[in-house]
Amino acid sequence: MVRRNGVGPGASSSGGKGGSVPLVALIPLRIFLGYWFLKAGLSKLGPWITTNALRGELAQWAQTNPYPFWRSLLTGKAAIYSELISHIITYGEIVIGTCLIVGLLTRAVSILAGGGLLIYLAAAGYSTPVIDTCLALVTLWTVAFTGAGRSLGLDSRLFSRAPVMPFTLLY
Repeated sequence: MVRRNGVGPGASSSGGKGGSVPLVALIPLRIFLGYWFLKAGLSKLGPWITTNALRGELAQWAQTNPYPFWRSLLTGKAAIYSELISHIITYGEIVIGTCLIVGLLTRAVSILAGGGLLIYLAAAGYSTPVIDTCLALVTLWTVAFTGAGRSLGLDSRLFSRAPVMPFTLLY
């Protein structure tokens, strides 16, 4: 509770919340993540999606994955439905990237993208460099839990009258 003299939790010399970062500072982060996902999705529209290259990647991941659950999933159901999964991944990345760039449903999209990256990390095992994915994951969660779409994004127009509800998908 903030005391009258401005000393206590949440107090700051500027009169705002202590240690808070303005949402405007997160705009470049949100747009960069959107570009990253959009670029990844558009690059898969070519031969990756038409030749079902995902099936080969799944087989490679299954050989190097240390987790028995993921090995059986990658060689079983995921291999059977690899064409459908490759379409979901490709168009999902395009939608996620577009939504992040324009600031539409930023929290929901960031959480969904983070979930997809966690699945990717677990499925790929040790056959992929993880630093890029982990950095993207932390950045997505930062964007999700700060509501970065409310600053120069469509979220600010769509949810301008709704109260901010921290740590939820709703605004």
